[in-house]
Amino acid sequence: MAWRLKQGTTYLYPGAVPSGTDHLVTLTAAQSATLAAGTVAWQLVATKGSEVRTVARGASTVHAPLAESGALDARSHAVRTLALIEAAIEGRIPAGMENYSVAGMSITKMRITELVTLRDKYREHVARERRAAALAAGTDQSGLMLTRFG
Repeated sequence: MAWRLKQGTTYLYPGAVPSGTDHLVTLTAAQSATLAAGTVAWQLVATKGSEVRTVARGASTVHAPLAESGALDARSHAVRTLALIEAAIEGRIPAGMENYSVAGMSITKMRITELVTLRDKYREHVARERRAAALAAGTDQSGLMLTRFG
């Protein structure tokens, strides 16, 4: 089995060794340094003599090293969006303006009722994420008990 990676015009051929029923693919530091943050296409090929067959293909995401990516915000989309919506609601309460005009340009903001509805939807989404994470970690306290036999 051989792996091929492609990003833009860069091609890499990392080593792959059998590991049980899988293969362990390893990139050297020099190989991984050639990859930029973004999408990399991969392909697994099997060869027998001159015959070559594609076994699998897909894409993976290459992330920038933490030192290069600036501040890390590891919160999910739902958590970040909920924080923005709540900040918008808080900022709107003192002024209360939903639309205004400046130099002939009209600006209309979302109504506070729309923001509250959106906030409630994102609160539910965040709660679902947290329950799923707690369940996956084995710390779910929702009162639901699951049992698996065999």
